[in-house]
Formats: sequence, structure tokens, C-alpha cells
Amino acid sequence: MTAAGDEMLRAQPRPSVLLVDDDEEVVEVVARLLRAAGHEVHTALGCREGLRVALRFGCDVLVSDLRLGDGDGCDLLRALRAWRPVPAVAVTAYADGETRLRALRAGFAAVVLKPLEVADVAAAVAAVTRPAA
Repeated sequence: MTAAGDEMLRAQPRPSVLLVDDDEEVVEVVARLLRAAGHEVHTALGCREGLRVALRFGCDVLVSDLRLGDGDGCDLLRALRAWRPVPAVAVTAYADGETRLRALRAGFAAVVLKPLEVADVAAAVAAVTRPAA
């Protein structure tokens, strides 16, 4: 690709992200990384707050923990999708196949395991928001 083409790609706006996790430290670290990658990031510490933030600001992609203090990330995704289609990435500390399958059946396109490598979250966001070839 030419230098001009590279510059055009960098200048394109990145998808906005709604990041939902009940661990404040995870939210801070992942939000910082995604913002550094050029994303507009809105954060929430639970399902109810996540839904309020999404309805207020919108989002192009959801990144959500599956087990939240006030609910379930799968339920949050279903509620958001009743409003509008949104690609989603699940994050979870539970590595068992049943949890992964439940997330995929709920509509999450990717599952990233905790402890998080923040680069994995950024790569998953890029993958689920990449235009189809």
C-alpha cells in the first residue's frame, strides 16, 4: 500500500466501543488501550448501566464480561440487539467449553479469556468490526 493509502486508513474513524465489566481496573486498562488505538470508548460497570450508556451514546461494538454483578453479558447483548444489531466480544474468566458455547450462542462473535491480554481485546474488536471482503 502507498503512504497515502496508509494515511487514509489511519484517518478513518475507528468503531465506538461500549466496554462493560464489573471490575473497575479492567475497565480502566482496556478503555485506555482502545482509546490509544483510536476508538471512542464508553464504559459501564454493570448490565443496567451498560444499557443506559448504550441507549444514550450508541456503540458500534460491545465488549462485555459475561458474569456481571447485576446480570449477564448475554442478556445485555440480547437487549442491545433488540434495539439495533451490534457485533460483540465477550470477556470471561471461565475457560470451560460450556461458557464459551453459551457466549457464542448468545451472539458474541469472539470470546477473550481473563486474565486479559489487552492486545487480544483490541484484536478481537478489530476482527468483529472489519468490513466483509
